Amino acid sequence: MKAIKINSKEKTIELVEIDGSLESIYEQLECEIFTCPTTLDNLDTLYVDDEGLFNNSDEDYKGAFYFGEYQQPLFGHGLIIGSDIEGESRDVLSSIKNIENIVQFINEDTGRYLLNKMQDNGFTFIPL
Repeated sequence: MKAIKINSKEKTIELVEIDGSLESIYEQLECEIFTCPTTLDNLDTLYVDDEGLFNNSDEDYKGAFYFGEYQQPLFGHGLIIGSDIEGESRDVLSSIKNIENIVQFINEDTGRYLLNKMQDNGFTFIPL
């Protein structure tokens, strides 16, 4: 299945092939848990590391980006997978050019600043 990977560390957007399994999504995102913060009008869906804010650190900064109208910075990689009206995965419909027009990579200095500001929000994260 064709998907589009947003590599926030390398600041690249490329077409990738996945088999549609959870493992292939985890592998592309380099994460253990993902979420889907937004869906495009053509039902292409953005997948990101659900723990991207916590999996980024000064020692292991993975990059960040803004995606279209979505107002929060997204930390880590993104993966866009197509879906049908019933929610089943399919080949991505968007072109790389379409995605390049809506992704704004965040430079490392700004990303680190946002990361530190968001992590220092007064809450304590306690893993269960």
